[in-house]
Amino acid sequence: MKKWFLILLLLALPVTGLATQENEVVALPAVEPLAVVTAEPEADYSSAAIGAYYTAMDTGWENYQDPGMVSDERERAKALLEDYQAGARPELDVLNKLEDVIVGVYTLNAEDYEGETLFTLLPIDPLTDEQILEVIDAFARCGQTFDPDALTYKNCMRGGGIEATRFFQSGEQTRRTALRDLYIRMGFTSESPYTPLVSDDGLGMVTLDDEAYSGLDSFLFLPLRAITDDELLAYEIYVETGDPAEYGNYTAYEKQLRQELKRLLGAPLVMSMESEGMGVMGQFNVAYGDETVYYATFNTPDGVLYFGYLDVDTNKLLSASLHRPNTFQYSDLYLDPFDGQWLAVAKNAVMRLRSDGMAISTVESHGEISVQYAGYGALIDVIMEDGSHYEMAIPYQTGAVGNWIGYQTSVLDPDQLYAMLYE
Repeated sequence: MKKWFLILLLLALPVTGLATQENEVVALPAVEPLAVVTAEPEADYSSAAIGAYYTAMDTGWENYQDPGMVSDERERAKALLEDYQAGARPELDVLNKLEDVIVGVYTLNAEDYEGETLFTLLPIDPLTDEQILEVIDAFARCGQTFDPDALTYKNCMRGGGIEATRFFQSGEQTRRTALRDLYIRMGFTSESPYTPLVSDDGLGMVTLDDEAYSGLDSFLFLPLRAITDDELLAYEIYVETGDPAEYGNYTAYEKQLRQELKRLLGAPLVMSMESEGMGVMGQFNVAYGDETVYYATFNTPDGVLYFGYLDVDTNKLLSASLHRPNTFQYSDLYLDPFDGQWLAVAKNAVMRLRSDGMAISTVESHGEISVQYAGYGALIDVIMEDGSHYEMAIPYQTGAVGNWIGYQTSVLDPDQLYAMLYE
């Protein structure tokens, strides 16, 4: 039976530049390098936790996700070592192989890895003679004679058994989050750029043939010591996959989005940001096109959630919503969804939310709707003078706007939607 590898949280994060209010990326002055960090109290930077994982998962049977070779492979390795010494050589060089790894051997800095000097990656499938010969050859090129009995969790990973040489510590995760913000919002860069080869500085990464490693697509070498801020920052820059043109602009985008949410939905200034990102609006909502948007989620102290998409080219909010905590009890009450009272309630709600004096053009009922947790109510659309509109449900049981209000600047014509579905 396979053992699945533990999941480590590897965050992916953005690149440099500071944004002005016009969202121009400008060069930053030189900053002091992020140097050495003090080791966290009670942090365990050793490989002991990895050893404990394998010990806990030991079934007593040979397993192709245990860190080493099984008995048949060990016996063949001893015979193949004699062949190698007699002149046999593999076709592939797997020493310090960085991409699409099936078999790999990596040189380590002994001071970073508890005295270990080589690390071996082996696939989930039984090893062929050629693959064993590749390992023997890599060891020999480093001046060492390969001994399959010496493979342990300290110097080997097999078949996706685990995805790093040790676990990130909680303090390191906290610092990674802080360094992300320094990188995205203030343009901090590392003093020494990250390199994926572990022997360069003790921190490295290789990409794996995921079929050979039970779906695992990368292996991370974390030195068995405290990692400095500069090293962590370099790593975060390396794994970033976002649009470089937007790095450094997030602060300005967030500020503008907060201002728009306040203007259009009455959002308070005191909100904590929960998440953010960049994207193409049409991929989030088919009523829009290829607008580049910044989006973020905010929470207020009393639990109201605000979410919005900001067009970064126009600084205008395209779509937004607010969600209040649920306070409803379910009701089977049915009333007329086209009664004029619902229109008045919706109109008054929008007038209280908006702070820019924009006039309301018309208010329409779209009939009855099932309201989550509340039973039934009327679905109302409040259309503004500029064509943007608010959508909300009014539960019959309360006669007041429900827990959700949406705002849109674009409306998708039904014919356009059908054309998209069948094109």
